Amino acid sequence: MSRSQMLQNAHPLIHICVLLAEVHLNQLVRASIAEKRSKHYVFRDFRMPMGPAKELPQNESLIVVTDHHTLSAQSEFQKPENTDTFSHWSLILLQNKQDKPQVMELAFPRINRVLRSDKVNDLIKDLHRALEKESAYLMRQQLNLKADAALGRLSPRETEVLELMVQGCSIAEISESLSIAGPTVKIHKSKVLEKTGCKNLRHLILVFAPRYLNDERLFK
Repeated sequence: MSRSQMLQNAHPLIHICVLLAEVHLNQLVRASIAEKRSKHYVFRDFRMPMGPAKELPQNESLIVVTDHHTLSAQSEFQKPENTDTFSHWSLILLQNKQDKPQVMELAFPRINRVLRSDKVNDLIKDLHRALEKESAYLMRQQLNLKADAALGRLSPRETEVLELMVQGCSIAEISESLSIAGPTVKIHKSKVLEKTGCKNLRHLILVFAPRYLNDERLFK
């Protein structure tokens, strides 16, 4: 398995598309996103990100970076009737203070507004901060969905073992807490990893820790 595949298994990737009205700014933003490596998102050059649903990636997370002018010009963009078309998606909207909300914004579950700055470098920094915020949110939503689906495949005992594993308990501690033998704990741990699709304990903690530890810092 390649490094990129291992990374995608551990960190669901969010795809970014950029379409700004100003050609120069569009190119600068695309270049800055493409050059900045992240374990949370990748840049994809979608030529028509605001077009029909079939133009957009299927079953993937998506963040659309656009501006008020471009968004107002899109009259045919609608949320797909089949909500399973996209796993998650959101909008980062570049706008001026006087710009009013557009009807098109209703197609996106989440909107992050970035006020236009006269300094291009400051503007790109603001866009990146918004991008990191949305990436963290979408990644958490992906992991929550994965956790929900995985929990449905576990037995009650395996769910108990999972919770203790996420808390960092050893085999001996799990054995004592649940009053079961050590070898049985090992079998349950193996089943938990297999049924959740997690490659190792670190991957398991990444997926399930927010549910059991309620630690927001994991996604900052």
